[in-house]
Amino acid sequence: MGESDIEWEWYFNSLEDVMFIVNREYTIEKINNKGLSLLKKSVEEVVDKKCYEIFLDKKEPCEFCPLEKSIQTGNSEIIERQEKFSDKYFSIKSSPLFDEKGKIVKFVGLMRDITQQKKAERKNRLLAAIVESSNDAIIGKSLEGTITSWNAGAEQIYGYSDREIIGKNISVLFPKNREYEMKEIFDKICNGEKISHFETVRKTKQGLNNPVSLTISPIKDEKGKVIGASTIARDISKNKEIEQEKNRLIHRLNERVKELNCLYGVSKLVDDYENSLDSIFQTAVELIPSSWQFPEITCDRIVLDDKTFSSKNFKETPWSLSSDIVISGEKRGFIQVCYLKERPVSWEGPFLEEERHLIDGISRQLSVIADRKIRERQVESTLDEKETLLKEIHHRVKNNLQIISSMLKLQSDSINNTNYIEKNIESQHRIQSIARVHEQLYKSDNLAEISVQDYIETLLQDIISSYNSKSKCIEWECDCRDISLNITLAIPFALIVNEIVSNACKHAFSDRKKGKIKIELIEEDNQYRLRVRDNGKGISDSLKKETISSLGLELVLNLVKQIKGTVDWYNDDGAVFEIKFKKKG
Repeated sequence: MGESDIEWEWYFNSLEDVMFIVNREYTIEKINNKGLSLLKKSVEEVVDKKCYEIFLDKKEPCEFCPLEKSIQTGNSEIIERQEKFSDKYFSIKSSPLFDEKGKIVKFVGLMRDITQQKKAERKNRLLAAIVESSNDAIIGKSLEGTITSWNAGAEQIYGYSDREIIGKNISVLFPKNREYEMKEIFDKICNGEKISHFETVRKTKQGLNNPVSLTISPIKDEKGKVIGASTIARDISKNKEIEQEKNRLIHRLNERVKELNCLYGVSKLVDDYENSLDSIFQTAVELIPSSWQFPEITCDRIVLDDKTFSSKNFKETPWSLSSDIVISGEKRGFIQVCYLKERPVSWEGPFLEEERHLIDGISRQLSVIADRKIRERQVESTLDEKETLLKEIHHRVKNNLQIISSMLKLQSDSINNTNYIEKNIESQHRIQSIARVHEQLYKSDNLAEISVQDYIETLLQDIISSYNSKSKCIEWECDCRDISLNITLAIPFALIVNEIVSNACKHAFSDRKKGKIKIELIEEDNQYRLRVRDNGKGISDSLKKETISSLGLELVLNLVKQIKGTVDWYNDDGAVFEIKFKKKG
């Protein structure tokens, strides 16, 4: 083997590509080490074998065989395919060798691994498909701002086709009031910075400003040098519309909440039975402005008959809304809300439709309040008149009873019969006991009940003073505090006490100069217990209810029966009368 043959052999086996020599009968005559390594076979297993048997595991040449094509064309032929013996892609080149007569005698086959190239191509095709099918605008541009690539999404967002825009400067997409952004963006890109989700506005072919969200990334060469920029622009006009609609709904919801708070506040005033109508209406005036769309420039007033209730800053303006206050079918006033400044007029006018409904709702509530308060005043006036009349009746009854008592006294002064005089005095005491009830009702703020303690103290003073003398001194004690009786019980109760006390003054102390009478009224088990006791000589054992002949005691029994009570008497260091009766006679 000559030196040139050695060199050729070395070159042949040093190649990174598979090289083999095939004759016209497709028999492999020689193959290099790269081929043997790829096939994982020895020289003996490959040489003198058909190439289609070794490489394709077939019994005859395949239709796409580059050797066959070279025979037909006389030229080198190249095909690309994935071989069965490997998962890699190869570029297969067949170059014919000619003899001195120009006849093809052999072929040199060259197989080059193009797997990475194929993967890159597939990746590029996939990326191109993604870019082209994306709804986002994907734009490539140089550092000078020249547009170098433009996808269908960019055409959809901006309106320019790739033919119209590629080669132009990116500044065509910047509105005049956003041109300053171009320098800021390119400064960051040149520094290798990425800009993410930058919301701004860009101009379309039609001259419209379209809201977009931009993500801009630097494009670098294999040395890491920034050579351009890639922009992904997303149309956020729908998002902005949704956000605006959401904000609008939130705003309207907040307005409705304010209106509901106002109506709730006014409805609470409907249940205000303590404050005056003036106080309620002034509270409503202060409550209303905060529920309007622009509370800082809202003022209001309420007019009812000849009275006006206004907010401190009230001023009547052209921007006004009002609603009538109607009571019993008659207009008695109105509520008026004004804006102190003009506001943009929507299709609804300066005031929202809900605000027009709100003021009508408030006016209805205020009408209810005013109607109730007016009726309350009328009722109070009627009650005052009735109370005055009732006091006058009690006063006149008391005066008339005093007149009768005085007439009896005058009559007794002109009579010498001792027994008759005593009867006359007893009648005076009975009349006085009834008159005292009417007197206390007349003087009291409560025309339905009397204070037992006050009444008994006055009654005891009247009765006992008429029996006390230099030769006899009767003391008294009363314990009836915190108890009041209605007029139905008061008069029978007064007469009962009068009869028992009068009887004690006449008979209990006939054998002594001093004595004491004590009266107790106790509330227990939904009834009253009256106990009148003295420390006199006591009750005769022969005194029976069935044999009573005394007018006073007979009167006591009848009065106790009238108030549906019971009476009992016994001795306990003196006489004790005990009467029980229900609270309601």
